[in-house]
Amino acid sequence: MLFKRIIIILFLFIPVISYANSAAVTQLEHYLQNTQTMQAHFKQIVSDSGGTVMQKVQGEIFLQKPGKFRWQTVGMNRQLIIINLQRVWIYNIDLKQVTTRPLQKNNDTTPAALLSGKTSDFAKHFIVKVKQAGNKDRLVWFDLQPKKHNAMVSNMRIGFQQGEIKKLVFQDRLQQTTTITFFNIKLNQPINEKQFIFHMPKGVDVLREK
Repeated sequence: MLFKRIIIILFLFIPVISYANSAAVTQLEHYLQNTQTMQAHFKQIVSDSGGTVMQKVQGEIFLQKPGKFRWQTVGMNRQLIIINLQRVWIYNIDLKQVTTRPLQKNNDTTPAALLSGKTSDFAKHFIVKVKQAGNKDRLVWFDLQPKKHNAMVSNMRIGFQQGEIKKLVFQDRLQQTTTITFFNIKLNQPINEKQFIFHMPKGVDVLREK
């Protein structure tokens, strides 16, 4: 349940300079607009408010703009999530349970929507600041603060290196922190459309939310 909730909401030694929201939004839009498709492996760590690690998972991500998203984990807590413009499918493989519901249009502040959706409305949904490269990790970090008080995440940070997204860090409303590190990244290469089609497995329980 922890992993499902996190996915649905779906993740310094040198002084840095923070820029105004409009300039930071423009720069972030530039980075994300240059990413039309993405394939990568990932490692995800979830920590509680005191920094204690609660969960570690790894897997593979595929995304294609606009609005197509596939997230699959391996090992323990195996899960498959597919978003395909109209619906969300969440398949808990070990539990043999599928949950599906319409894609909510008001979820513009979730990490999945940020990565696979439109990039033209950031200023409406976020206060954005950028911290230029020069950090120990040599990433360009964007801090995103949702303007909605009831947003599914309370804070989000995205780290880029040479135009590639390398890290995604976000906090939920329970102050749990999710850190996702991407590697083996392939940008703007064709992705088979079958990756974004959910085929209902046999013998599973289905919860369909209208």
